[in-house]
Amino acid sequence: IYIIHHDDADGWGAGAICHSSTSENKYETKIFAVNYNQPFPFDIEILTSKDKVFILDFSYPKEILEDIHKRVERLIVLDHHKSAIGLADLPYVVFNLEKSGVLLAWDYFVPEYPAPESVQLLDCYDLWKKNDPKHSWEKIVAFHFACMEGLKKDMSAWVSMMNGYVIPNNFWELGYAHLHNLQEAIKAVKESPSTEIVQVG
Repeated sequence: IYIIHHDDADGWGAGAICHSSTSENKYETKIFAVNYNQPFPFDIEILTSKDKVFILDFSYPKEILEDIHKRVERLIVLDHHKSAIGLADLPYVVFNLEKSGVLLAWDYFVPEYPAPESVQLLDCYDLWKKNDPKHSWEKIVAFHFACMEGLKKDMSAWVSMMNGYVIPNNFWELGYAHLHNLQEAIKAVKESPSTEIVQVG
């Protein structure tokens, strides 16, 4: 199994959900965190008809995807970025502008259960849902900071957080502390006599 996911919180969350749902003993899993303007993370020619490839919160040009699709047992692409609109008609692509990568992954791999708060919060942050009725924007941002600082790029930690329905108190403490530090830094810059604030438009 090859899991290729966007190298941000949304992508790591999606990758964790996929990894948890596809971790079967008979398969070796290889995971790649990727960004735009980077080459494909490995030589496509190594893929065989026994392989499964999941590309999450990300996509590649159609010719690359078609090359992968003809080589492997299964290819699934889950994406919500506007750059992937032209791929929406491909049978192995799930495209939805209204859902983040992590929520697309949850709905695809775990459709029988409601998304936990961890998935909802990352979805809100990635889609900039400042007026979400369930969560304050401060809470959303604090959770995002906690994920980036506390989980870093440890897939096992991401799997645990995405599968859990309870977010530990110390995790919230980390997120709010980071948010407070950022707010204080912004305040200091705004109040500095050397700062000029200009409104454009």
